[in-house]
Amino acid sequence: MPLTLRAKRSEIGCSRSIISNSVFFTIYAFSYSLYMAELFPSSIFYASLSIFFIFATLRVIVILLRARPGTPLIFGRSAGALLIASFALLLISIGQELAANGDFSYTSFSASALIVIPAIIALCIANTSTERVADLYMTIYLARYLLYFAISNEYSIEAIRSISWSDSVSPFESSFAHDMLVLVMYFVVRQSKVRTGVTAFFTMLALKRAAFISAPLFILFGRQLRAPSPPKRASVIALFLVGVASPFIVIAAYSQSFSRFFSETFGTDLNDFTSGRVQIYQLATHCADTSHAFGSLNTCLSDLALRLNGTTWNSLLHNDTLRVYMEVGVLGIAIYMGALAYVCRLSRPAFVLMAYTFFVLATSRLITHVSFWLVLFTAIALFEMLKSNRELEDGRSNTSGDTHATEQNSRESNTIRGR
Repeated sequence: MPLTLRAKRSEIGCSRSIISNSVFFTIYAFSYSLYMAELFPSSIFYASLSIFFIFATLRVIVILLRARPGTPLIFGRSAGALLIASFALLLISIGQELAANGDFSYTSFSASALIVIPAIIALCIANTSTERVADLYMTIYLARYLLYFAISNEYSIEAIRSISWSDSVSPFESSFAHDMLVLVMYFVVRQSKVRTGVTAFFTMLALKRAAFISAPLFILFGRQLRAPSPPKRASVIALFLVGVASPFIVIAAYSQSFSRFFSETFGTDLNDFTSGRVQIYQLATHCADTSHAFGSLNTCLSDLALRLNGTTWNSLLHNDTLRVYMEVGVLGIAIYMGALAYVCRLSRPAFVLMAYTFFVLATSRLITHVSFWLVLFTAIALFEMLKSNRELEDGRSNTSGDTHATEQNSRESNTIRGR
């Protein structure tokens, strides 16, 4: 087969792959918007996510079969670390449940899937996209939120006027803020000013405090974030250690002695200051002896709150790293945080986003927010793709320069010989 014909067929196959990815991705993205706006049942959203995941898994398998031996995939090692971590958490959960009950539940399977699904999808996107298509994916993530904004009944001029910036109170407060902050970082790196401004505006409108503060900082320090040098190894290790220590820090902060110190020093009840987190933790301690699987504690906690308080409102533990520690122990939290820290080792934007993620994991609920992990892992995978492309371009320019220099030296040598 002529080389040009083979190349054309390869290009056609690549284009079809990109189109297929984009179609499944777009269906997933907008079905999520409609599901969040309560216009679609959850079954349609989860069906679209499942189909996209299956397609992404098959695409990754095909890529692995066609790749030359020893050729690394973009985001491959990071995805591998996440898959190993999810499998380890699964084994720990099954082992603990068998030891305690002589049987095991499937709770840890669904909890582990929240790690596996975003990792595989991000791996597929990073290895089947051009830079232009990568920008399209992230723009679709933005459009997903804009669609939700347009069709939701929550948004109005009166609602915007009711926002209290001083008291950090907004009728639009939503976990979407975390997703949008990742998009702010991506568009800052890509130097897309319009999309950066739009995502920053909606991030701040959702008024999650950490995201509200971080969005303008990302824009302000954009040049430093775009620097090609990766984070220092010591910084990644330090982030990991802080993540592992965070459950014990939270436990110490929720203790009676510290609560008393906080109240006497600041004249404010710690439980009120933390929006009831201390009380929720105290209730969660009664579930610690029966929650042996990854993802199991909040189920027990909701049932307990319903029996004691007659409601499940605000009855989930809002400290995810503490929750993981209570479910799978020190080994489990070390494996989980270690995998996440490993994912952010290659670029500054990835490291900053993961540091933000660690903070939210320690102080709020994020593990079950699958939408966030899809955006986060996709962005980090695309940062790795962009870095790989730049390194290839630099290598080609260096090779071209060396070739030019060699040719010039050869001409000069021939001239001298002629003389």
